[in-house]
Amino acid sequence: MSEDEEAWTFYKEGTDSIEIQKDGLLQKIHFRCKDRILLRTDMKEKFNYEVDRSSPSNKLRDLVAWSWDIMDEITYARRIHSNRFTLFFVKYR
Repeated sequence: MSEDEEAWTFYKEGTDSIEIQKDGLLQKIHFRCKDRILLRTDMKEKFNYEVDRSSPSNKLRDLVAWSWDIMDEITYARRIHSNRFTLFFVKYR
């Protein structure tokens, strides 16, 4: 594997992104995400569909509230994945 391919693989596996609309422009923000695999798809979908986007203040309030829930979810998943016994059942469900 070439050095470029290694860099792209590292970038692809270790980052995530969100899209934010600011001043009428859609901006894509990339950030490092070590525990990307720990955030379940259903949690992402729930976040996407249940955030109140009726006003800027409601969006911000919900983002902050959801960030705590997401951190709790990742902490819980990290605990499950750190135990070999429970990891077996999670992997083969």
